[in-house]
Amino acid sequence: MTRAERRTLWVVGLTAAAVLVRLLEAGPPVQPVVIAAFLLVVPGASLVGGAPGWSWLLWATAVVACSVSLVTLVATGLLYAGWWSPDRVLAVLVVGSLISAASHHLSRRRAVEP
Repeated sequence: MTRAERRTLWVVGLTAAAVLVRLLEAGPPVQPVVIAAFLLVVPGASLVGGAPGWSWLLWATAVVACSVSLVTLVATGLLYAGWWSPDRVLAVLVVGSLISAASHHLSRRRAVEP
């Protein structure tokens, strides 16, 4: 399994964990930790993708910065539209992150296949 495939697997796994703890309404020790990890990592990781040639520290910094920016943009956009709620923000970020991760994964596969 390549590094890009492992990264996509982590994005999908953390997204699934965030959705599950929200749907099951897990208690305070679990839900805040999983949701915070999702919000700080997944949107940026699905957007930044592999970024070949970057050091691990540069990649991690870009992931967290992009994640915080995307969460802020989505929450602000929903607030101005009059549709803000924590569940809607999470739903928009989940769908967007999965679409972005899938497109990165499929584009890498097409680049490798003849």
